Amino acid sequence: LNSNECYMRNAALVALQEISQAESQKAAMQLLDDKALVVRSAAVDALGSDLSANMRDRLWEELHASYNFRKKESLWVRGQIASKLALSPEKEELSQFVAMLKENDSRLHAPSIAALEKITGQIKGSAKASTDQRRHLWLKWAQN
Repeated sequence: LNSNECYMRNAALVALQEISQAESQKAAMQLLDDKALVVRSAAVDALGSDLSANMRDRLWEELHASYNFRKKESLWVRGQIASKLALSPEKEELSQFVAMLKENDSRLHAPSIAALEKITGQIKGSAKASTDQRRHLWLKWAQN
């Protein structure tokens, strides 16, 4: 986990998941800000689906961290973070999910919509509506 080589840190985290979920989550929390994108991505995956309040807060921080952008463009790990947060969204996070819908990164839109549906119990648009159409309906809802 402390290797200078990113592929070794990544491999160690993946192997640790097979040995101990608790230990892999602890290691993942430490690697969320790793200098290597592939390690940060593996760390998000290793957190599992049962996120504590501390983990959620940390993921929201990581979503906006400067190293998860390159030349002002959102990196793929942000979509992973959004998906992880959307698994069990908290009511008080509603405005943060709406804010993700306002971003240009389309990888954030579907998880944000899923989270908003879980929080509000509402579905905007038909089953055949595109993510972009549903996004616009949710943004209109948020304005009201």
